[in-house]
Amino acid sequence: MSDTIVVMNEGRVEQEGSAEEIFERPRTRFVAAFMGAENILDARVVDRDSATSRLNIGPGEITVNTAMPPDAHTTVVVIRPEKVRLDVADGWPATVRDRVYKGSVVSYMLTLEDGTALTADVSHDDPAHRHSVGDKISVGFRAEELVVIPDGGKGA
Repeated sequence: MSDTIVVMNEGRVEQEGSAEEIFERPRTRFVAAFMGAENILDARVVDRDSATSRLNIGPGEITVNTAMPPDAHTTVVVIRPEKVRLDVADGWPATVRDRVYKGSVVSYMLTLEDGTALTADVSHDDPAHRHSVGDKISVGFRAEELVVIPDGGKGA
């Protein structure tokens, strides 16, 4: 078994690295989708400085520790479903669109108030798994759990 994986797209290298690096920190939209990321969200850059950027994602804004290029107006962010939290104080309003029991995990397909689709995976043992289709809930995630793809995910 190799320690390095190379993800290619139409004969071009999109990303090279360890399995963990490629899974947890995809560098392009293609790699994120190839690795099964369910939450690939378009974002608009609303402010930036030398170390951080303020992004509009769906119905809200969040500050990330990623410096965006001066000419970047849009970007892509990836958040793994297991990092999405349900029933958070000051979270974004969402509606449960579907609920799929997967044994140790329950997957929720959610719609944010602006229509953005989001998937959250929670432990079957977590009381948050008791939501039903149609329930109005709040969702959130920590900024440091977002993977920001600064070039908008265009790739190599």
